[in-house]
Amino acid sequence: MISNLSVSSRVLIILGYGILALYLVEIIGEISPLIEGVYVSLGIQWRYPIIFALIAFIFAYLIDKRAKKPVVLGIAGIFGLLLFFIIVYLYVLFSMMVRG
Repeated sequence: MISNLSVSSRVLIILGYGILALYLVEIIGEISPLIEGVYVSLGIQWRYPIIFALIAFIFAYLIDKRAKKPVVLGIAGIFGLLLFFIIVYLYVLFSMMVRG
């Protein structure tokens, strides 16, 4: 039988990965002029869901120490997304400066 702590840890991990999955639509919305991102459509600033996902992963690890691998992958995904957004925005900034 699965304990309640393990179930709540899994729910938090699924919630964190769900928030990260919505960032894929956000990335498509940044690149494509045809659609908007999910968070832009809802009027949510992009940093709040990242903080919420990070807190969900940290709580999931604190609740159930056996969930170390999915939590580490989730936190790595957050940092990967942040790095991707920084690279995209720097590319746009520098290309605007060059074309001036």
